[in-house]
Amino acid sequence: MFTGGPNPNVARDIIADIRARAASYGRNPHDVKVFVGMSLVVGRTEKEAQDKLEEYRRHASVEGALAHFSSSSGVDFSKYDLDEPIQYEKNNANNSTLEAITTRSAGTVWTVRKLIDQMILGSRQKPFVGTPEQIADHIASWVETADIDGINLPRTVAPESLADFVDLVVPALQERGLFKADYADGTLREKLFGESRSRLPSEHWGARYRSNAVQPAPARKIA
Repeated sequence: MFTGGPNPNVARDIIADIRARAASYGRNPHDVKVFVGMSLVVGRTEKEAQDKLEEYRRHASVEGALAHFSSSSGVDFSKYDLDEPIQYEKNNANNSTLEAITTRSAGTVWTVRKLIDQMILGSRQKPFVGTPEQIADHIASWVETADIDGINLPRTVAPESLADFVDLVVPALQERGLFKADYADGTLREKLFGESRSRLPSEHWGARYRSNAVQPAPARKIA
C-alpha cells in the first residue's frame, strides 16, 4: 500500500490502523507492505544540497504545486482563502492524503498558505534536504517511528534526482542495512515476503480464488 503524511508520527497512526485492520481479517499485519512518498534533495555537502534546492525552487510553480495536491486530495483549493483552515470532505481521491492534513493533523491547522510553504517543489511532501548520511538517517527514523517498509521516491528533476539517490544515498543505506547489497533470487512475492511465500498465503483474500480452494468463513466487517 502507498500512503503519506507530513511527518512520521502522522504516518505511524495511519499505518497502525492499516495493520490492525489486516489482523482483524486474520492476516499477518506485516504481510501488508506499506510505502510512503518521500521527496528528497541530496548533495555531497549541506551547501550543495541547499544550492540544488534553491535552483529547483527558481523553476517551481505555486499554482502547479496546488493543482498537483488538489488532484491528489480531491479538494479545490481555489475556494479557500490563504489562511482559512482546510476541512476534510469525503471524496473519491486519495483520502489518506487529505486525512493527513485534517483529521490526523494532531492539532496542526493546515491552510493553503501552509501548503504552499510545505509543497515547495510541487510534490505531496515538504522535501528533506541534506547530505547522503543525513538523508539515510531521515529514512531510518521513518522506518523506526512510522513502521514503513519502504519509500516511494518521486523525482524532482529527471534523471538527476534519481541518479543522486542511487549514487549517493543508496550506499549510505546499505551501510545501515536498510537497502539490499545485491538482487535476490525468486519472484517479487518471494523477495517481499520470504522464500516460503511462493504463493499467496491461505489467509490472503486472493487465495480463495484458486481452483478447489476451501472457502473461509465470511470475514468480520469493520464499521
